[in-house]
Amino acid sequence: MQTGRGRWAWYGLLALNVILIFVLTHHPQGRFHIWIRRHGEGFLVLAPSGRSLLVDGGSDAQALSTWVGNHLPPFIGRLDTAVLLSTDEDVVAAQVAVFQHEPPREGLRLSWTNNPTALAAWERGTSEVHVLDVGNLYRWEGFIIHTLTTTPPVLAFYVGTFRWLYMPQGCARNVHADVQMWILGSWARCAEHAFPQWIVGDKTEDEAIARALLTSPATRVFLGQGVHIVTDGLHYRWEGE
Repeated sequence: MQTGRGRWAWYGLLALNVILIFVLTHHPQGRFHIWIRRHGEGFLVLAPSGRSLLVDGGSDAQALSTWVGNHLPPFIGRLDTAVLLSTDEDVVAAQVAVFQHEPPREGLRLSWTNNPTALAAWERGTSEVHVLDVGNLYRWEGFIIHTLTTTPPVLAFYVGTFRWLYMPQGCARNVHADVQMWILGSWARCAEHAFPQWIVGDKTEDEAIARALLTSPATRVFLGQGVHIVTDGLHYRWEGE
């Protein structure tokens, strides 16, 4: 009988160790994790507190739901914040599909839309909606989200000294910011800008962009691939998806 009890105790201890290892490997552990979608379609942030934020995400609802589920730790039941900059009906529907079973705690959207029907469905799926207008600063878990322009939408994200721009419709001609990274959904109007250290986006056949990249050897470009960034706001490292 003692042998049986000892065996079950050993099994229980082994199970606890497996659970502990699983939780530790999926916990943010004091750092921000940023997963960027392929082609610059959006990104997901996991804060040290365990809170999560999704920005756009692409038009494939099933792929987005799977991608978010693969990156959020199992102890996090839902998204905390959904940010919607795209007015494309499929992109809006994809975000709605991600949180259809349990709405995020808050949603952030632009102050305008050319698709009110899709936006209304998105707002019904969120618990509380905030509007992003030009010049707005929104604080989220140590982040600062700065709306630089809404036509085309350009948002700056700051955490410590790590800064990047998200530009789903390309660059804005009169908007410049000192950042380390661009996340691009389009290369429109970008050839005339000085490139940052890193660019994550879609492939381009624009000859002006190609020439500009060739003359910017310090810029590292990730085209058509996902990227995972881990940062504490001061130091950061890159990992492939």
